[in-house]
Order: sequence, then C-alpha cells, then structure tokens
Amino acid sequence: MWFEKKRSHCTGEKNHTLLFFPYSGGSSDVFDELLSHIQEDIDCYVFQLPGMGKRLLEPLRNDVENIVSEAVSEICDIVKQNSFSLYGHSTGGLFAFLFAQSLLSMGLRSNKVFIAAEAAPHIPEFLEDPASYNDEEIYRQLKGYGKLDDECLQDDDFKAFYYPIMRNEFSINYRLKHMITREKSEHELVLVHGKQDNHVSYENLQAWQEYTHVLVDSHQVDGGHFFEGDINKLVAKIVSSSL
Repeated sequence: MWFEKKRSHCTGEKNHTLLFFPYSGGSSDVFDELLSHIQEDIDCYVFQLPGMGKRLLEPLRNDVENIVSEAVSEICDIVKQNSFSLYGHSTGGLFAFLFAQSLLSMGLRSNKVFIAAEAAPHIPEFLEDPASYNDEEIYRQLKGYGKLDDECLQDDDFKAFYYPIMRNEFSINYRLKHMITREKSEHELVLVHGKQDNHVSYENLQAWQEYTHVLVDSHQVDGGHFFEGDINKLVAKIVSSSL
C-alpha cells in the first residue's frame, strides 16, 4: 500500500480527498499536526515510500518511474469519482505535481496542487545523482537544512540507520526533477513558503509559475524549511480557503 489512510468518512456522500506527500526522510506521521487542523469533512491520505514509517522493513527504492506507475492506480481507487487535491512538502511537492500530471493524462483532474518548500523542477538541488554520495556529502546536505544538530548528525547509530535512507531520498529528488518536463499545464498551483527558509528561496518556489498557464496562488508563513507547531494552523487555513 502506497497510501496510509489518516481520515476517511464513510457517509455515502462524495467528500473531497486530500493526498499528502512528505519531505525527504519523512514518514506519514510528519503531517499529523497539520491534519489535526484540516476541516473534518475532508478525507486525508498520506503517501509512504518503502523503507520509511510503517514500511520500514521494505527495501529502499529510487526507481521513480515505477513508483509513480504503481502508486497512481492506488490513487484512482482512493479518489474514485470524488474531487481531490494534492499537497506536497519539499520533495513531496515534486511527487504531488508528477502524480497530478499522471492523473490528468488518465482523465482525472485535481482541484488544487499545493507545493510547499520546493524549488521548481528546472532549478536543481543536486548536480549529480546523490545515490553515489559518500557520508560526508550526506552530512553536509543534512547540515544545510538546519533541523538536526551536529551531535545527532555525527552519531554512529544515526548515520548507520539514516544516511542510507537520505542518500536514497536525495536520489529520488534528483530523479523526479529530471522526470518533470518544463511544459505549461492547466494545474491550479498553491505555493507555500517559509519566510525563514534558508534552503529554498521564495523566488525559486515562485518559478513553478513556468509549469502552469494558471496564475499561481502564493503564500508565506513565519517559519523555516520545515513547518512546525502553530505554523500548521496557518497552513491549514491556506489549504481550507483554497478548496
């Protein structure tokens, strides 16, 4: 199963479905705080890659074309004839857009595509596939996010467990950006940027405008690259007001 059901209403009515895609290294639980502020009549599902969260024991994968091909059929089963939107944070934003493209080619049009904290695909984060990165390169990349302190990043147990995961996740980011073609679509994009994000600039997030004919709807919140605590209330308001 590619999606974990976080909230679903079996009312017989057609509810709006919101599909969430985590940032690199994030399990399906990273959206729990945000979901607690999303209006209750929305069905919520979170994408989960192998090797993370409840799929921890499964082998890591970075074959993004096969991942998208396998997971898109599950999305079809989830949304059925309901209206739906997609929300992705960082690398999850690339997944959200790519799935929206795949679904549109199948005749399923998303209501909105929310992209938070991710530069447009033509702006690379990596100049080569990080699948070949050594531990020092993984350390420098993680250090740049500012989320984890040096003691944690240099811990041997942490490195043994988390560095292979992040090497794979960074490779996924690289490969997703190469999969997305620089063409105009009809997707309605809602962009969310943290004012203190030192990893993705507002201008690089705004560059998603090059991927849609529709004027993007842009928002900024007081936070960094990762949205934590009360910031999620503001993000939830942005989501609710956009649907």
